[in-house]
Amino acid sequence: MRAGAMAADKTFSRSGRRDDENGDLDRSLQQMISAIVDERNRMNIRQEISGLGCFKDDRIVFWTWMYSTYFMEKWAPRQDDMLFYVRRKPAYMGPDGNEGRKQVEVEVYRKDSKKLPGLGDPDIDWEESVYLNLILQKLDYMVTCAVCTRSDAGDIHIHKKKSQQVFASPSKHPMDSKGEESKISYPNIFFMIDNFEEVFSDMTVGEGEMVCVELVARDKTNTFQGVIFQGSIRYEALKKVYDNRVNLHNVTNLRSRSLSGTGRSLVGSWLKLNRTEENALLYAHLTYVTLPLLRILSDILDVRQKPILMS
Repeated sequence: MRAGAMAADKTFSRSGRRDDENGDLDRSLQQMISAIVDERNRMNIRQEISGLGCFKDDRIVFWTWMYSTYFMEKWAPRQDDMLFYVRRKPAYMGPDGNEGRKQVEVEVYRKDSKKLPGLGDPDIDWEESVYLNLILQKLDYMVTCAVCTRSDAGDIHIHKKKSQQVFASPSKHPMDSKGEESKISYPNIFFMIDNFEEVFSDMTVGEGEMVCVELVARDKTNTFQGVIFQGSIRYEALKKVYDNRVNLHNVTNLRSRSLSGTGRSLVGSWLKLNRTEENALLYAHLTYVTLPLLRILSDILDVRQKPILMS
């Protein structure tokens, strides 16, 4: 089962019930985001007044209540049946006998498991567990890859684009090694495009063009939309990556993996050369986008960008 995959919609005998549930889900997401923003603002004020390390018990009460309410109880009827927990355990003891750096693990349980960590378990980071389940289970994601040019005035012109729904996951599985197990990537969240060759089969980029990528988070009713990644890379940069990895004098149709990033984000793609008499086109196959959890959260709590490629 893919981590973070949404449960399939149920079929209802009465028309309108699904709309009611979508409305409830939409309201619950808005209420949840509002509560998180209020709590983070409240803690910032408290820390400014009293310093760090205060009100730990108060925070545990709030975040365990959030976890229970929005993922285990009434606001969680239609989400995936999995629950994610971020556990922090001391990796070693410091020289003074105090706890050293903590080891971070992501634990996954079914809702009905008898092994669920107890609410208030001190080794669980309840705040990050809320963030992780919010990102994995409450939102849908759409990635758009486009071939564009930029005018002298700075306007972007889209010549070709493809969109694909993707799922958020705290782990990464190899794209070119079938049978290999997924590896935990947390706190980096991966959005993988498993069928990238099929989806982007005709996405070629040539001289003077660029590949643009946009990742948008949205709720079930599409009333909430937030861009969590926008980036672009020019043909010349992609061609340079390709030239560095493949000897074009001997091989003209091999794939080469390229990675391009903006800040702490990372985009993976497969490049394949299509040489013609006039120029060399590159097939740019987007394979994944990965972002740190807290960066995704920041863009969800405070939507600063509007979709460009999806509009």
